[in-house]
Amino acid sequence: MLVSDRITADDTAGTVDGPQNGRIGQTQAVQYVFHRVGITMPATIAEQITIGQRVAPTAISPANLIYSDFTGTQPRTVMIAISATLATSVPTTRGQPVTLVTISPTSSLVVKRVLSEGGTQR
Repeated sequence: MLVSDRITADDTAGTVDGPQNGRIGQTQAVQYVFHRVGITMPATIAEQITIGQRVAPTAISPANLIYSDFTGTQPRTVMIAISATLATSVPTTRGQPVTLVTISPTSSLVVKRVLSEGGTQR
């Protein structure tokens, strides 16, 4: 479980096995969730955004990756959709809790659907 008042953001913590000492980073959260279904994801947001099929922000579905907060062409934030309107958010500020956020489909989001052939399947 990623959303909990006991799990906080730390971009240097967490592994494919989940949070470490109650902490996890954005990219590690993605790796953890996909590892649980047999898909190995890259270690950085810049690499992760290259994986999967792009879908329209209005077509978000559970397990889609939602990229935002771009600097040039590179996203600074990745969230994991749990429904068409909710996603888990691991803040970029260390110590902040992992939370659920409401998604507003906008053109500034890049949404990727990772299929088994997207990442490296175990």
